[in-house]
Amino acid sequence: MIQPFPNMKTKRFLLAAVLLAAASMNADQAPADPLAAATAAFAKGDLATAETLAAPLAQGDTARAEACGLLAEIRVRQKRMKEAVELLEQAGKLDSQKPDYQSRLGAVISMRMGEVNFMQQGLLASRMLNAFKRSIELDPNHVPGYLGLARYYENAPAIAGGSLEKAAHYAEAVRKRDVFAGTLELGFIAERQDQPDSALNLFDEALLLRPDQAWLYEQTGSVLVKLGRPADARARFEKALALEPKRESARQAMAGLPPTP
Repeated sequence: MIQPFPNMKTKRFLLAAVLLAAASMNADQAPADPLAAATAAFAKGDLATAETLAAPLAQGDTARAEACGLLAEIRVRQKRMKEAVELLEQAGKLDSQKPDYQSRLGAVISMRMGEVNFMQQGLLASRMLNAFKRSIELDPNHVPGYLGLARYYENAPAIAGGSLEKAAHYAEAVRKRDVFAGTLELGFIAERQDQPDSALNLFDEALLLRPDQAWLYEQTGSVLVKLGRPADARARFEKALALEPKRESARQAMAGLPPTP
C-alpha cells in the first residue's frame, strides 16, 4: 500500500538528496580557480575583490605568471605604476615565452616615465625598448610589440635613439599585420613630421576601414583646420557628434571654427 506521506526514514533520505544536489549546484557555479574569479571581478570593475583573490596567487614560490599579470593590471587601474612594472617583470620571468607580458611591460613603463626624474627616465627608456624588442623576438607577428617600438622611436628624444624614420619602419610592420592600427600610426607620424596632407590621407584610409570611429572624424577635422579648410573640418566634427553626441572635445573644436559665411 502506498503511503500518502513519506515516513521519517524517507524524509531523511530526501533531505540528504536535496542537500547533496544543492552542494553540487553550488560547486558547479563557483569558479574552480580563484584566478578565474579574480579575472571576472576585474572585468566587472570590482578591483577590491580582484585584488583579494589575485594577490595571494602572485606571491611566494608558487606565484603564477597569470596572477602577476592580472595584479599588474589592477595596479595600473590604481595608478600604482611602480608595482605594476615589478609585477610584469615577475610575470615575464615566470613565463619567459609569452610576448604579451613583454609588450605590456613596455607600455606600463611608458606610463611610469612621467613619475620619475630625468636620470631615472633614461634607465626606464632602456628597459622599455628591450621589453618591446623581446616581445617581437618571441613572436615575429606580435602587433603590440611593433606598435610599442613605433611609439618609442616616435616620442623618444634623439639622445635616446628617437627617430621618426625608425618609427615609420615599425608602423609599416604594424600595417602588414593590422592594417587599421598601422595606418593610424603612420598618420600620427606624418603629423609629427609636419605633413598634414599625408596625415589626412592616412586617417581617411583608416576611416574607410572603421567608419564608426567618432574620435577619428574629430582627428581628421583637426588636420583639416591645420590645412585651412574650416568648412570641411566642421563637417567632420559634426559627423563625430552624430556618432557620439556627448563628445565634448569635438563640440569645443567646432565652436572654435570661424562662423560659416
